[in-house]
Amino acid sequence: MSMPSMFTPRLSWLVTAAITTGLLTPTAIAESVQGEKIVIAGAGQSLDVRGYAKGTVSLYKNIADRDSLQNRCMGYGSLQPDHLMEIQKQTSEVTLQVKTRSQDTTLLVEGPDNRFYCVDDSAEGGKDAGLSLKNVKTGSYKVWIGTFDAGVGARYVLNVQSK
Repeated sequence: MSMPSMFTPRLSWLVTAAITTGLLTPTAIAESVQGEKIVIAGAGQSLDVRGYAKGTVSLYKNIADRDSLQNRCMGYGSLQPDHLMEIQKQTSEVTLQVKTRSQDTTLLVEGPDNRFYCVDDSAEGGKDAGLSLKNVKTGSYKVWIGTFDAGVGARYVLNVQSK
């Protein structure tokens, strides 16, 4: 298993051993969040957050292989979620749309019920990932922005809208 760049070479062997023996899981590593926190207080919000998709860690091998609908999770990102989205009031729909200048992006979301949602492209077409969550319950959602190809990083804007 390749260790992410956040570990020094001296710690890499220790982390590898801890993961191999089950003392440490990728989910435990992913508890910290890299980017801006997103707060949705109810319907009618629209906001943009910026970030950088690292493209270093296989999301389907380290976070989730398939989502709750058995869709294959794709892409390369980071072990840590890029954003934590806090839904404070239940809403009928939350749409997440990644925007980059030219990269092929992926999107992986873990809900408060430990259900995963994965997408490679947006519903409108194009290479930037977009996802609509329906009947969104309150709680914390972890959001990973990935790139389709390993080793490719991308600056992005994530647009989040609640209805």
